[in-house]
Amino acid sequence: METTLHYIPASDLCATPWKNGGGSTKEVFSYPPQSHFENFSWRISIAAVEQAGAFSQFAGIDRHIVLIEGQSMVLHLRNSKRTQTLMPFQPFAFAGEEQINCELPTGPTFDFNLMVRRSEAQGEVVCWHQPHQEKLRTGHYVFHSAQGTHTLQINQQHVALKAGDSLYLPVPHTPPTLHSAPQNANSVLVVAHIQPL
Repeated sequence: METTLHYIPASDLCATPWKNGGGSTKEVFSYPPQSHFENFSWRISIAAVEQAGAFSQFAGIDRHIVLIEGQSMVLHLRNSKRTQTLMPFQPFAFAGEEQINCELPTGPTFDFNLMVRRSEAQGEVVCWHQPHQEKLRTGHYVFHSAQGTHTLQINQQHVALKAGDSLYLPVPHTPPTLHSAPQNANSVLVVAHIQPL
C-alpha cells in the first residue's frame, strides 16, 4: 500500500502580513487541515522578518525556528534572561510564552517555523545537508527544500522538491523507509517531525 504524499509547491504559498507590520508569513501546512490559530494541533510556516521587533506570544505552544535566508538573527529572551544568536540552518526551540525581541544585525531574514500545541503533540526540526536514509517514525513529517533541489524516495514513490517546495507525509503504523538525495551543492532540506501524544 502506497503512503499518501502531499506535494506543496512554493507557488501555492500566499503571504499574509503580521499584525505588528514587522514581516509576513506564508503557511506551508496546518493540522488538522484548514485549522486556524485557535484550534491547530501543529502548524508550519515560512516567515519574512523585515525589521527588528517583538515576536508574538502563543500560550500553550512549543516553537521551533530555523534561519533559512540571511546571515543571522539575535533573539533576546526576557523570561529566561538570555540571548540566542540564530545562524543559518541551526534549529532553535523555545516556549511560545517567551517574551522575545529580535534584532537583525545583517538585514532581513527568512525563517522556517514549526508551532506545536503542547497538550497535543511534540515536534522536532533537523536540517539535512547530505544524502540521507532512515526508517521513518509514526506521526507526521514535513520536508522543506530550503536550498537547492532534493529527490525523495519513500518506498517506491519518488518526489523532486525544488527550492521553496515542501512535502507533507503522514506516517501510518507501518513506517516506510526514506531516501533523500540533494541534487546541488549547498542543498539543505529542513525536516520537521511531529509526534501526536
